[in-house]
Amino acid sequence: MGEVHGATESLDGGFLATDGYDMLQGAWDGDLTRHLSVRSHQHLMDFALDADRSQLYVSSCGPRPAIQRLDLAKGGLSDLPSGRFCGAPLAVHGDRYLALAASRVDEAGIPGVPDSLRLLDLGHPGAGKLVSGPGAPQDAVFVVP
Repeated sequence: MGEVHGATESLDGGFLATDGYDMLQGAWDGDLTRHLSVRSHQHLMDFALDADRSQLYVSSCGPRPAIQRLDLAKGGLSDLPSGRFCGAPLAVHGDRYLALAASRVDEAGIPGVPDSLRLLDLGHPGAGKLVSGPGAPQDAVFVVP
């Protein structure tokens, strides 16, 4: 199957996983069923799926941070600007709002340590809204009806 390195989620009688660079779709017997390129160009560890499990979201750092949205059925990949922020996608709601454990990217394209929780409105690309509160952003738990 290849090396799984990062997050995993069950999907269509198997699972999705990161390999550190791209996404893998596998069967529960360990066979690789599909390799999904997301062009993250970084150490990809996290992703989020929408409620229908048809759209996959990853975050890309670098000089032009972006959220990549991959249509799992059609295979189309689109880039959504995220201001100067990248990080770990935690949850998505309605194919529009994405919670991101965010870090600011400097002018050289190097991200810092995730230090904020941001809610991105994917219909209006940009840095999104800071969600204030105590604790590290990776500790957030989302329950979406």
